[in-house]
Amino acid sequence: MSSSEITWRDGAEDRMKSIFLSSDDRSSASDFLASHITDWPSRYHLDRRRTNILRPINFDKSMRVLDVGAGTGVMSRYAAERGAEVVALEGDSMRAELASLRCEGLNVDVRCGIVNDFDDSEGFDLILVIGV
Repeated sequence: MSSSEITWRDGAEDRMKSIFLSSDDRSSASDFLASHITDWPSRYHLDRRRTNILRPINFDKSMRVLDVGAGTGVMSRYAAERGAEVVALEGDSMRAELASLRCEGLNVDVRCGIVNDFDDSEGFDLILVIGV
């Protein structure tokens, strides 16, 4: 673990990795992911209702979004599916790996690090700090 990394895990990370790797549909509306909700940690990582908070936002291709504390990429994925360019900043390396898996193929740049060390000169239209 580097000095610019934190460890924040709920014990569900290995299971989430297995679920993500076995899924052809990692979308924010995935029935497959929702079918694996069995407890609070899996609900936190897989429940599509978590993205309801973002529904009023009109994401588009011109929007640049920073997701601070991106976790396993729930919000990052949702924003990117709607066209936004997303930088997902996650302090835990295992969760950053999971966010990369979940957001694979989308315009999401997952970075492992803490916000104090984060530098991006391009700026953002929207900064998400949800569940941090």
